[in-house]
Amino acid sequence: FYRGGGHGDDVCKLAFADGRVWYANKGDALGHTVGDDCFVSLQRDLFKNAYRNRHINGGPLPVVDAVGNPVYIIKYAASYYNHYYPGDQDRIDLAVLEPYDCIYLNELNEYSHLILTECAGRYHGSVILGGHTWAEYLEYFSLANMGFDAKKVLYVHTSEELSRAAEGKNVLYISAFFSDAAGSADRRRKNLYSYDEIMWMLYCFTACIHGTSDAATRKKFFIIYTRVSRALGLFAICARLQGVYSYALGKGYIPVFHMVSSGSFYCDSEEEDIWEKFFVQPSGYGMEDMTPESDVVYSGSSYVTINCVELMKKTGSYEPVNLVTDQYLNKRVKDYIEAERIRLFSGKTDILGLLVRGTDFTHARPAGHAIQATPEQMIEKVSEYGENRFDYIYLATEDADILERMKQEYGDRLLYTNQKRYRVQGTEWLGTIKNDRKDDGWLRGVEYLASVTLLAECDSMIASGNCNALNYVSSVNQDRFEINYIFQLGVY
Repeated sequence: FYRGGGHGDDVCKLAFADGRVWYANKGDALGHTVGDDCFVSLQRDLFKNAYRNRHINGGPLPVVDAVGNPVYIIKYAASYYNHYYPGDQDRIDLAVLEPYDCIYLNELNEYSHLILTECAGRYHGSVILGGHTWAEYLEYFSLANMGFDAKKVLYVHTSEELSRAAEGKNVLYISAFFSDAAGSADRRRKNLYSYDEIMWMLYCFTACIHGTSDAATRKKFFIIYTRVSRALGLFAICARLQGVYSYALGKGYIPVFHMVSSGSFYCDSEEEDIWEKFFVQPSGYGMEDMTPESDVVYSGSSYVTINCVELMKKTGSYEPVNLVTDQYLNKRVKDYIEAERIRLFSGKTDILGLLVRGTDFTHARPAGHAIQATPEQMIEKVSEYGENRFDYIYLATEDADILERMKQEYGDRLLYTNQKRYRVQGTEWLGTIKNDRKDDGWLRGVEYLASVTLLAECDSMIASGNCNALNYVSSVNQDRFEINYIFQLGVY
């Protein structure tokens, strides 16, 4: 009964001798798990009811109209954002929408439905609905019956109609897709964002436990426990979390990291907090400071993209804080780095640091990221500056082949940490590689931190291209490099 999708076998009709008619997905029918909750009714809380339905993860969920006829199926789709339905609607934050004259909601889905029914009524601008699924939905729910001014909400059928409706307006275009780093800057220029990104911004303060003390004086905590991509390196993670932290601070909250079940390859166990594994709490508060007297807001376990952070900066409620610095490294990490510092740098001067990215980054060539110089280009650049002016060459790289090439070139003058290094195949990502060693997540993180911290302490530096690690190096080094050269070769 899926309209136009060719999925007729997805839903079964079950007719009983007493006249009852149920609809169920094939998995429920064959698994004998059918019941009167195997389908949901077409109503304004359709997606909320589907979300709470125990059958939604087992396959498509049939939707029936007021007289019991099947009209749609709903299917679960993977998403960066996880919505928290008991949230406080009064705490929906429209700041992300305010800079725009109009918002465009492409196709009907759980998130576009929530934006229309819970946010659009309080939004100062107009709303454009696009895609055939809205037309089917509006057959059953007229905008007027939902309390919307017909002049405020417009439905368009074609791209030409959309162009005319958007003419002369600053439009925020929202659609359903996965995207983080690749194409992010281009999407920002076009005002194109994903539902995941906009939903995070609208609802990030709605999961709140209100404190019992006087509202004027009680502390307001914002607990950050967002998910991260398994493939993200430590500084890429920090760049996103820094944005969330700064945004919460600008909104008047005390941010506290509680990064459990984050999905990162730096985790060695499911409930491990990857923030406190390597860093201290920048605010000085921890989870132990949450008391019944305080307001506690939970960020949700959703994924924060680069564009989410850029949207936060636009709201005017953003208090920039630099977390990508050695100031917040915890004692265990500092002790590890100190041991490597003594082993490698004790009694040595005139050290040139080389940062050479390789492995998955140069193999996969992610769109929009900086093209990295090859080892041969790095060696040539060292020669241009005068190789013999440096007593030692320090190498920061995770690539085993690059290390071997630099050993050939610089011999005993080459310094490097004892971190695990890799040879990747094709488009394989480091985050998907599992090392057979105890505490691998901890070691991968602390080895990386040690490698770039020591790079920042060199007398000069040459880097193969821009990357997140350079923000950390810059923060630690404070412009003390005699030579600071970064290859600028464009982007992939």
